[in-house]
Amino acid sequence: MHTTDRQRLRELIVRLPRWGGRESRGALYADLTWDLTTRDPGPIPPTPADAAERLIELALAASSGPGMRGLLEDLRELGADGAAGSLVLAELAAGLADAAPPRPWAGEPYPGLRPLECWQAPLFFGRRAATRDLLRRLSAPAGARLILVAGLLGCGKSSLVQAGVAGRLAAGELPRLPAAAHWQVSSMVPAGHGGDPFLALTYGLAREPGVAPFDAPTEAAAIKGYGAPALAELLARVLAGRPADACWLLVIDQFEELFTAVDEDLAGEFLETLIEALEEPRLRLLGTLRVDLLHRCCALPDLARALNAGGLYCLAPPSRSGLERMILGPLTELELAAPMQIEPALVEHLLRDASGQPGGLALLADALKDTYDQASRRGGSAAVMALDLYAGHRHGGLKAVIARRAERALDRSGPAARTTLNRLFSQLIAVAPDGTAARRRLEWVKLAAQPETAALAQALAAPDTRLVKIGQGERATVEIVHEALLQEWLALRHWIERRREALRAREQLEVEARTWAAIGYPPDLRWHHEVLESARTLLAETGLLDELERDLDLSSFLTPEPEWLLCEILCSRVEPVQREEIGLRLAQIGDPRPGVGVADGLPAIRWCAIPAGEVLIEGHGLFAVAPFRIAAYPVTQCQFTAFLEAADGFASPKWWTDLRQTPPVSGPARRHGNYPATQVNWFEATAFCRWLSARLGYSVRLPDEWEWQWAAQGARPGFIYPWGRDWREDHANTDEGAVGRATAVGMYPAGRSAQGVYDLAGNTWEWCRNRYDKPKIIAADPDRSRVLRGGSWRVNMGFARADFRLDGLPEDRMGGSSFRVVTGD
Repeated sequence: MHTTDRQRLRELIVRLPRWGGRESRGALYADLTWDLTTRDPGPIPPTPADAAERLIELALAASSGPGMRGLLEDLRELGADGAAGSLVLAELAAGLADAAPPRPWAGEPYPGLRPLECWQAPLFFGRRAATRDLLRRLSAPAGARLILVAGLLGCGKSSLVQAGVAGRLAAGELPRLPAAAHWQVSSMVPAGHGGDPFLALTYGLAREPGVAPFDAPTEAAAIKGYGAPALAELLARVLAGRPADACWLLVIDQFEELFTAVDEDLAGEFLETLIEALEEPRLRLLGTLRVDLLHRCCALPDLARALNAGGLYCLAPPSRSGLERMILGPLTELELAAPMQIEPALVEHLLRDASGQPGGLALLADALKDTYDQASRRGGSAAVMALDLYAGHRHGGLKAVIARRAERALDRSGPAARTTLNRLFSQLIAVAPDGTAARRRLEWVKLAAQPETAALAQALAAPDTRLVKIGQGERATVEIVHEALLQEWLALRHWIERRREALRAREQLEVEARTWAAIGYPPDLRWHHEVLESARTLLAETGLLDELERDLDLSSFLTPEPEWLLCEILCSRVEPVQREEIGLRLAQIGDPRPGVGVADGLPAIRWCAIPAGEVLIEGHGLFAVAPFRIAAYPVTQCQFTAFLEAADGFASPKWWTDLRQTPPVSGPARRHGNYPATQVNWFEATAFCRWLSARLGYSVRLPDEWEWQWAAQGARPGFIYPWGRDWREDHANTDEGAVGRATAVGMYPAGRSAQGVYDLAGNTWEWCRNRYDKPKIIAADPDRSRVLRGGSWRVNMGFARADFRLDGLPEDRMGGSSFRVVTGD
């Protein structure tokens, strides 16, 4: 190195913030020289300048390892003298180019959200100090044999242990660790093989090159059965024939899965085996752990003891200079198959958006891949990652980019995708009772059995989305691509918050449901609609409802209020007044019965088929009845209100030809939507039928009284009531029940006919189409009475007979009269 360059480098070192103090300088000197010498270089020179000069000498004299190239990289990561220092270091590094040409790299320089793996070590920049520190600890003869790298979501833990530590061991450029290339490294994630960490360990080892073939399930069973001695025996076989100081480094990525995704007893057995096996001097364990789950380690005495003995490494988010190396390193230090440049303005924007925020590193990695891909597609002889390609610059930052990509995938997946997304989250995310959220893997074969969910997962895994990772091969798994998305993907974060809320709701529900069951299932201790529906929605959205409904008591407690109210009216012991109260309650919370309400602005009529027959009308002889269909219920208040409020409804003159129109009864009188539409005269009932016929596209009308009577006899000759010949008080709302008013339709289900028609006896009188005096005449005539049938709450059982006739002028609006419709189509 030229004398001038050497002086410039020495000045940069001396100006390092940690070089001023004696103790901090000594620690930094020891750290930097670990990569430069095969043994301890001895005492540090006393002055800052002399210590810097000695460091340069050691770097230039290094016969193995990274040497001067590594020292310059260290100084870049330390941010030596800011931007000015960065330029000096770049010039010095360029002067080393002839001696150390850039390493060729055929793949992409930015892998995105996926953590770097060991084979991607050349892409790993910005963490030299942390990598070196971990290697020093792991290789020290009396050092910790178990180290957990703990850090925030998305701070780069997995890349550090895989591409950093494992990558440097594989490269073997470690002067202090000459046997590094002979170390055996294997990786596992605890829940990676069906939630069995023993299988994950053995399969992870079996796939490593250089390991003698063995049967992974057999070895897993042996370790599970015999514990640490079986693991020690496997260790001996793996390291047989290697140097005595070679070790097996078992990397346990996502160590927290032992607490979040593995059966508690199985995880306990696995941890007990590992900790006991640490007595083996050639075994090293290196794990990554989310810092928000560190307390789970503290609850296990043996594990806590190992961590207290130097086994905990806290990884801080990278510094600004470290982030800058992560951005620039792959482009400046590697020889890419397709050269790429990056605009300084883009670098500044990325640093500003990623620095100092949780998950910033993961978001930066994603933005780099996205921008690189766009620059590659733009092409040209000199491709440039330009600021105008950076989606975060255009759309409000890195988090907004994640949200936009997720929205794009949802849009591609169809209208049901948002509901399906909750179902996917419930399978890919575990939320513990304490509220801790963690990723979990799902076997692809299980997801493939759910076509809509699988399609959404594929959309979220698409190259332009990259939020979900789908593996390859027979044992392919699906998972959220990076733990940082637990915070940065807003839809996922919202789901996790809802899941936490759901877990609290489940706990309360289980207590109250068990109490309710223990004291005999009293109805007044059930959760009512307003509380229950919000709880059901929350539990369903977060994937807990199906599990709870498999428990008989919980399922009964979770029954929606309308369902159990409708079950209650089936009981003959329910008093008439209670039936009225149930109908009112259903009106308040929503009556779910088909045929009672409105769909898309039209009455939703439930039709019941009535076969052909013949009836006798006293004083008028026999009438043949052709087959027809009749509404299961009288027209309800909400159905008639649809006619009143429709733009082409009551106000339209076309329905009133030959009819007399007067202002209708509306407002509070029709507030109970599931009640029969009373205070409706014959003219209005007929106009309603004409309107509904036009809207449905087939003929709807009032029944002729012989049709009505045949339906009220249950289509059985000799029947007096819909259910038979004898009166039964609990079958109809008449004066005998003393309710004193109409009830909601269908509140007396025991009184329905065999064809499923309700309220043909009692509750309200019902208009028929024909005249009272001359039944065969159906033409409109304002001065001639029409027939009403069925009795009502005002009168006794005699008026509720199927053959009883009442007359009423077509303009009459009796409070106890309504109507129902029929069709012959």
